Amino acid sequence: MQKPICGNCYQEMARDKSGVTVLYMYLKPPQPYKAWHADLHTCPNCDQEVITGFADQAFWNNWDDTPAPDQRDEWVFVID
Repeated sequence: MQKPICGNCYQEMARDKSGVTVLYMYLKPPQPYKAWHADLHTCPNCDQEVITGFADQAFWNNWDDTPAPDQRDEWVFVID
């Protein structure tokens, strides 16, 4: 897979962290819906961040009996 390119300064982004958690939310107030593992890339020039490389399937769903991933974890990104 080709690395993403920064839209600000056109530099190739570097993978900063593999296996970050992306938590999709739904309803009002927001409730966790699904969670995926992905990769966080950062531009070495301007520190712009992008999340890529989502897994094919969510590793957690709201109908699972297990609790949702902790939103206070350093590497959880919440999408409303």
